[in-house]
Amino acid sequence: MKNLYTKARKCLAVVLCLALLAFALNAVHAYTGTNLEQQYNEDQIQQAFQRMKDAFTDQEGEVNYPTYYSGCYLNDKGQLTILLNDSSEKNQEAMEELLGISNIAFQDAKFSREALQNEYEFWSNAMVNRDSLNEEIKQVVSMISEAYIYESHNIVVLEVIDLDDEKKECLSAFSSHPEMISFQEGVAATACVSVNPGHQLQVNDGYYSAGYRCYYYDDDATGPTYGIVTAGHDTMINETCWYGTSGGPWIGDITRRQFSGSVDASVVGFVFSNTGSLTTEWGNKTIMGYCTSSYYEGLVLYKEGYASMQTSGNIVSTSCSTSYGGQTITNLIKANYSSSSGDSGGVVYCMSGSNYTVVGITVANNIWGKSFCCPAYLINAALGLTMY
Repeated sequence: MKNLYTKARKCLAVVLCLALLAFALNAVHAYTGTNLEQQYNEDQIQQAFQRMKDAFTDQEGEVNYPTYYSGCYLNDKGQLTILLNDSSEKNQEAMEELLGISNIAFQDAKFSREALQNEYEFWSNAMVNRDSLNEEIKQVVSMISEAYIYESHNIVVLEVIDLDDEKKECLSAFSSHPEMISFQEGVAATACVSVNPGHQLQVNDGYYSAGYRCYYYDDDATGPTYGIVTAGHDTMINETCWYGTSGGPWIGDITRRQFSGSVDASVVGFVFSNTGSLTTEWGNKTIMGYCTSSYYEGLVLYKEGYASMQTSGNIVSTSCSTSYGGQTITNLIKANYSSSSGDSGGVVYCMSGSNYTVVGITVANNIWGKSFCCPAYLINAALGLTMY
């Protein structure tokens, strides 16, 4: 009897083990299948977005939006959402044909994307050229910490420090289209002042993070100068850069720099050629030797920097202006990944298919947990750089 009982217990144990194994395998299969399906959907959306962007861009590289188009973003369900100010069946069909995907959500909007862009550029110009304004409006414009397009809400947001009704009235009167503006309380952005992307760099007394590798040609050079991109604020041409800290190896000097307009970046020209890496410092990811200009609200970005290592978050706006370090920098990407002082210059990238593609570098943040990324394609164009 005892033997039968023992055998029964063994059989039951075997059955339970097999059941648990089957459950685990099904769970892994379901999880893997969900991830693959999600990645496939994201790849489709990125390809569709690129087709749309190409269709809106002329031969000179200027973007010309259709009058009925108001913007796009990725909603909470992972759908590409298209905003239309004229959501006729004809216009919806035109967008579906252009995008080439079926899982699209449409949303009614009031203002065209072109109108929002014009209003955003109006405020960006006002922030950059505020010293030329009359004294009354100059004082109020100087309190604008950010101006950006919030596509999912079909508005231009002005974040104003110490916002009150008097400032709202003054700024609304200054605009030709106050109905497009939404006011929010603002906070000042601060510069987040290797060779792995994301590794610590020191330029004089300032600490930065490495961005992405590049090369360029000087007019009198026989070959390319290799280097790595980092932030441009608080740096100067010919300043010395160390890998890690001043006790670490000297890797080169600042050879190209811009901290104005839409660019906050500098290039550390390597003293030893081609010492840059494509492997990130903290995420151990291999990034591509090229960048993308196809990004949209809701896209997940990954940032690497020596201060807060690897963090991630979603794009909040693809067109943002903010002031820090005595300059207003325009056409930044605003995102909700976290960054800290010392992360400036750190590489920012996204998933593109199975690849990690450079989007830009981190340049600033604010106390509300938002960070600002300077797009790589603008940096490369301004400083004459080629990625590799």
